[in-house]
Amino acid sequence: MTPLHDERWAQFAGRAYRGSREWLRRHRWLAAALIVAGIALHVFIEFAEEVNNPTLLLIDRLILDLLRPHRSDLLHHLSVGLSAVVYWPWVALLVTPFIAFLLATGRHRPLIALVIAPPGAILIMHLVKTMFGRERPLTAVVDEIGYSFPSGHAMGATVLYGLLGYIACRYMTSNRVLRLPIAALTMGLIVATGLARVYLEVHYASDVVAGWAAGAFILSGTLVALETWPVRREEPE
Repeated sequence: MTPLHDERWAQFAGRAYRGSREWLRRHRWLAAALIVAGIALHVFIEFAEEVNNPTLLLIDRLILDLLRPHRSDLLHHLSVGLSAVVYWPWVALLVTPFIAFLLATGRHRPLIALVIAPPGAILIMHLVKTMFGRERPLTAVVDEIGYSFPSGHAMGATVLYGLLGYIACRYMTSNRVLRLPIAALTMGLIVATGLARVYLEVHYASDVVAGWAAGAFILSGTLVALETWPVRREEPE
């Protein structure tokens, strides 16, 4: 390669580097969502491929055995409550203030996402559960219907709470200090809902991890659509 070619290559690499840095600076949400989507898809595929592996089932049952001695009435009621929040009508009470805010401020893109993404995740969840057909643990302490893999609660909580947390941080406040507890609360609710399902023994741990991963993939795709959807002139950012 001649010195001229070396110089042109260095100039091209420099422009590409500066361009990528500028793109990442302007599209932080989008970049993060794409990274999370890739990781989440990989995790879900890994668990999906091993769902009938006896070793995975042995680990899942061992986790349930380890949790069983730590049961208490408080944890039981807390787990039942966390599970109930993502069911109707509690979910409607949770979402209504956000819908009212988005309508009042004329932000139609996140409003459409909030109305479509959680029900869409439920539909996908039922299809995937039917596809794998994994039975629930026989030791469940509450009655549940349907198959076990992936956890619909973990998946739904990830999409619902994640979207609400995004709307709160993106549109309802510009205070970075306030965004930290919002993000922490969002993650806490997602994790706690999944752990509650394992505690109640209506799901194996692998069901919950796969549910988190599937939910993160759907949530990330929703956020990518929101960040790349052209904004109408009359709609505020």
